[in-house]
Amino acid sequence: MKSQSELQADLQAAFIETAIGRAKREILADIQSGITPATVRSFSELHNTRDANTYGGLCEPEVIAQAEAIFPRDSEDNPENLFSQEFLDAANKIQDKVHLWLAQAGHLDKDGGDTDEGAKNVPLPPTP
Repeated sequence: MKSQSELQADLQAAFIETAIGRAKREILADIQSGITPATVRSFSELHNTRDANTYGGLCEPEVIAQAEAIFPRDSEDNPENLFSQEFLDAANKIQDKVHLWLAQAGHLDKDGGDTDEGAKNVPLPPTP
């Protein structure tokens, strides 16, 4: 039986992988719709066409609520930060993985450069 900390780590890893998969799919959708050029090769370049921090749902209230439960604040966190340091670290990890995928031109592969079946099947959010 897994300990509470092991279960928490599993939840955190699943959150990160889901957000990475969703971000990749959202980027591919933006490329297909012409919002983002296919020549994009870095996470920072995504900011030229939209707020890249929103990829993966990281700015949506439901996702934020989930993240706050999975990455709770502790006494070490800066009270001036909106989120726990653990969540900020997770968001950076998500963005770093997406950056690496773009830098390696994974978004130009036939399958989106994604070998993680679970990540490929993360649904896109409804369009407004």
